[in-house]
Amino acid sequence: MINVNLNRTIVFSLFVVPLFTACQGPPGPQGPQGSVGISGYEIVEVSDIYTIQPGHKLVITATCPNGKKVLGGGHEVSRVYVRRSIPVDGQEWQLRVENKSDNILGVPLKVRAICAFVE
Repeated sequence: MINVNLNRTIVFSLFVVPLFTACQGPPGPQGPQGSVGISGYEIVEVSDIYTIQPGHKLVITATCPNGKKVLGGGHEVSRVYVRRSIPVDGQEWQLRVENKSDNILGVPLKVRAICAFVE
């Protein structure tokens, strides 16, 4: 229904009427057992003080135990350029850094892999 008054204001009225209503049916049969999903969560950390020559790159890898997959990872660095921090082969997290300075650097570096069994 649309009403128009002399002040040129339009007022809309909307009515919604359901066309049908649904009834819930009986429950279906039990479905198959799902997979376990993720278990055996752990964080593998590789940490040390590394010496890096000027202009050189260094790769550090944290590897998950046999049978576990890498779910994610990360790193802690200082005074070096991070070239990449990525998963590799589904079982490792790899950190690649570069010394862009003109000095030999002794830097603490950490790389972590988040690991678990995935079914």
